[in-house]
Amino acid sequence: MREGTYYLPETLVFTAEDSGTKAAPVVYQAYHKEQAVVSGDPYVLTVHLPAGFRLQGAGIGGEKVEVTSQTETATVRIVPSTTKTVEWKMTFAK
Repeated sequence: MREGTYYLPETLVFTAEDSGTKAAPVVYQAYHKEQAVVSGDPYVLTVHLPAGFRLQGAGIGGEKVEVTSQTETATVRIVPSTTKTVEWKMTFAK
């Protein structure tokens, strides 16, 4: 993503098709030495899970995280201590 702030009118949702493959994973990140911010609902991320997978855990910039994993979707909610840019990391298990 190029530098800037991208405002979303609705929740950002990733599906299995957005992940790429094991040999060629898709990585969402800012362009070389730029900062990109995706803004919408800054505290909640919904992930659509591939069949047979579950969200095992999430880490978001050292903040407290609440994870709810259902059969088809998982929801990650940050309980922030301050307003700041954070890095989202998620672990999936089959």
